[in-house]
Amino acid sequence: MIPLILDYLQVKRIKGQPFYENATDMFCVSWEYVVELVFGDYIPTIEELQALADLFNVNIGESVWIFDFLNYMSSLEGISDSFYFWEINNQGNKHLQMRFYK
Repeated sequence: MIPLILDYLQVKRIKGQPFYENATDMFCVSWEYVVELVFGDYIPTIEELQALADLFNVNIGESVWIFDFLNYMSSLEGISDSFYFWEINNQGNKHLQMRFYK
């Protein structure tokens, strides 16, 4: 299986008003990666690409939510476990709130 490293985000402690940091991209897999993994060297037709997009409920070219991608990977024969690891390093932040929206 191809290892997947998405991104990282460093949140610095700032005194004063809380602020919002968008980390959506950290939880999405690029369309190009999904197509490469599913089709390999084969060049898919537009119909096959549309079927793949429909499977993930996205438009062709849009990133895929990581948890939908992992569910798909787990459904493939020969792949019993798919994992997505992430780490939080609380460097001086008193309160770090994370929200997950699809």
